[in-house]
Amino acid sequence: MRGRILKTITATTLAGIMLVAGAACDSQPKADVLKQIETDCGVQSERGKKLMYIYGTSVGSDYNEVQCVTNHMPDAAYEQLEKDEQRGKLYSETHSGEALHGGMDVDGYSWTWTVIRNYDTAETHLCVEKQQ
Repeated sequence: MRGRILKTITATTLAGIMLVAGAACDSQPKADVLKQIETDCGVQSERGKKLMYIYGTSVGSDYNEVQCVTNHMPDAAYEQLEKDEQRGKLYSETHSGEALHGGMDVDGYSWTWTVIRNYDTAETHLCVEKQQ
């Protein structure tokens, strides 16, 4: 009987520790996306608060660098950016050469973009900004 009680207490204690440890993991702050992009991709932000990144055929972009930066985007933002890039040319043609603007706020960061598709110009201006 006494052995059973000790096993129950031990199991309960371990379960409690695991529960607290799990809760602590969830309370960890999100990674600093701008710092990760700077470190992983070799591009600089403005004082760790905002990153402007321009890529496209008209600016001679490094494909690997573009992939590195966009790989840091949340899935929902990246999927919307891809859709906007695909429809950018048609949008420009039907809106008198205007650029297509899009974006969303995810996990404390504002992800915004401008897609320019005119004649031989193909550029995307991506902005990542830490929200206050």
